[in-house]
Amino acid sequence: MPRPVRAILCVVALSGCAPEFTISGDPALAGSGDAPSLATPIVTDKLVQTPESQADILFVIDNSPTMDDDQANLFRNFPVMMDFLLQTGLDFRVGVTSTNKVRAGKLYSAAGEDFITPSSADPTGEFVNMAQQIPRSPGAANNESGIATTFMALNDTAANFLRPGAGLHVVVMSDEDDQSGGNPITRTEFISYLQTLPQDPDAVTFSAIVCHRGDPCLDNGGSVGDNYMAVSNAVGGVVWPINDNDYTDALQLLAMQAAGLRDEFFLTQLPVPGSVKVRVKEQGAERVGVNVDDIPAGSTLEDVCAQRDDCTSPFPFTYTVERNSVSLNSWVPDPFAKVTIEYESLADQQPEAETPQ
Repeated sequence: MPRPVRAILCVVALSGCAPEFTISGDPALAGSGDAPSLATPIVTDKLVQTPESQADILFVIDNSPTMDDDQANLFRNFPVMMDFLLQTGLDFRVGVTSTNKVRAGKLYSAAGEDFITPSSADPTGEFVNMAQQIPRSPGAANNESGIATTFMALNDTAANFLRPGAGLHVVVMSDEDDQSGGNPITRTEFISYLQTLPQDPDAVTFSAIVCHRGDPCLDNGGSVGDNYMAVSNAVGGVVWPINDNDYTDALQLLAMQAAGLRDEFFLTQLPVPGSVKVRVKEQGAERVGVNVDDIPAGSTLEDVCAQRDDCTSPFPFTYTVERNSVSLNSWVPDPFAKVTIEYESLADQQPEAETPQ
């Protein structure tokens, strides 16, 4: 009668005798272990600074009397923007409306045109003519309503301004914050609206030339443009102090932005905090980014770079969690520059090994 297996095990265990079978062979032939790596995968986003072919640019200008000097500054420096746009060969449209709800976002016309194009006879002169038609309306309730008038202008099908597929760049210029009052659209709804237009999301911007905290415009009845800056921060765009005495740099940056040349680049995945590395290669030379969060107080960009073996021609960058993007802090790489962003994927981050107690 066969003995139960349980009994055999008991006998072997108690007697200490050798088992009745052995396992042998070449370990190399048996193969090695295939345990997964505990290293967090590195993601590499490779982006190219690709110019746009079409851009629709809408200026929304405050109609209050306190804007006279600011508008004169804009007119004086506008050729900087227009000359750049013409040199790029961009197929652009530039329209002008006011922050006044009474006009309901209607574009101002000049020389028989509702907006400026590359074929306009005098683009700068027409722009100034359009903007100078904006009436002065002191003391009007909800007068400065740039969010509302932008929305109405973009939905004015009669103007035939907005083109599907073209980049869209709104520039609001005001020494007072938006007073649309949620009518006909709230700020949150307006942000969603801009992000769902039939444009490439990366080619839609909202720039704000507005009062900042501590600016002289606050002493002249102005207010901080928090609503406008919030839209710009959510959608992307240039934020500039309205009290700047020379808009040359601002208009140059706006022109580059409209042409598709950006200083902000979006990541495809969420990174592990502190793992983002940025490199830019243009005209055959490579530059290495330094995260501004890695620059200690009292140190400089160059100080941090000197401590790294891979750091050449450094530039500062900022990673923004809310937008999951890297900003080059107003440095705009040349057309067709290659931007490489490396980081550890937060979604694939491996847990840290426990330390034995």
